[in-house]
Amino acid sequence: MRRLFPIGLEGERFLLGEEERHHLFHVLRTKEGERFLLSYEGREYLGEALPKEGKVLLLEELPSRKAGRRLVLHFPLLKNGNDELLVQKGTELGVFSFAPFLSERTIRRPKGDALPKALERFRKIAREAASQCGAPRIPEVAEIRPFPFSFPGFPFLFADERLQGEPLSLPAAFHSLPTEEVHAYLGPEGGFTDEERRLAGENGAVPLSLGPRILRAETAGILLASLALLSEEGAL
Repeated sequence: MRRLFPIGLEGERFLLGEEERHHLFHVLRTKEGERFLLSYEGREYLGEALPKEGKVLLLEELPSRKAGRRLVLHFPLLKNGNDELLVQKGTELGVFSFAPFLSERTIRRPKGDALPKALERFRKIAREAASQCGAPRIPEVAEIRPFPFSFPGFPFLFADERLQGEPLSLPAAFHSLPTEEVHAYLGPEGGFTDEERRLAGENGAVPLSLGPRILRAETAGILLASLALLSEEGAL
């Protein structure tokens, strides 16, 4: 069943954003009475299409899902659209939120209005992927910020085995931290610099091993995201 993300609720009518409303009623030509899942303000509902009104009728509120551990994925901007792929697949696999950044060795460096456009693109991809896969919510995508920036204030995973300390392996690392929200950082194509590693280590970074192979950043992100899905389903 398709999932919708309304922008408001008036009485028993869900209001949809202009783009989603157009796609639903003019592109897909949704018929009267067709049913949908809806996610609104952290709750899930069953709704029924009202094409003449361009709205969705609230039928019932559904039982809340048990929340798993929340993965916040910090990733560098990547070339060739690989960062967009990471957002898409990460959303499908259950990433709670994304935090894109620019580090010293980041190759893709949008300038001027290209930076907010990149952020807008990430958010659109997350929304579309969440709708397509039936995710209970749209992951947030934070503003694109330079690295280093504010760390979470508690231990976090750092996918760089050159960081001092014994690296943790998957999937044990995902449950090694005491917080329900697990933050994980991926390096750019050229890796983190020594100074970036030092700053991360001083602020609670826990070294993470992703196995014996050298993975591309987007592959590493998808591997990490799969743990979020397994945790959500109770397999971890």
